[in-house]
Amino acid sequence: GMEGVETPASDAVVKKVPAVGFLPQGWNGGVYPPHCLQNMPDWACSVADIMNDFLPTSPLPPYDSKVHSGFFRTITIRCSLRTRECMVIVLHAPAKGGVGAKEDRSDDYTDVFESEKQRLVDMLTKDALPT
Repeated sequence: GMEGVETPASDAVVKKVPAVGFLPQGWNGGVYPPHCLQNMPDWACSVADIMNDFLPTSPLPPYDSKVHSGFFRTITIRCSLRTRECMVIVLHAPAKGGVGAKEDRSDDYTDVFESEKQRLVDMLTKDALPT
């Protein structure tokens, strides 16, 4: 899942940090990284790392289940060691906001969607994933 999670930046300030990983405690429990799971392949952790590098620098926010808003919702990863190919499916809200779009258009991302999509594809295809 993808969700903005709170991490302490200092004693007084709480910073929202997007995260990609698992929701073992459900939507209210926060996102846990996949790296500590022994059955999680290195390539899956690499995709999570790339997404976690991308999300904090993107104007397209990850979904926040507490306020039911955000652009990026979930990712699904499917890799084949035989063909050495990896498919990453990114589920997101409509760029224009879709049903329930805000009247002030603050959730209209049509101006940045195409460039951000290309930036993410470039980051995901820059280097080979570990096998």
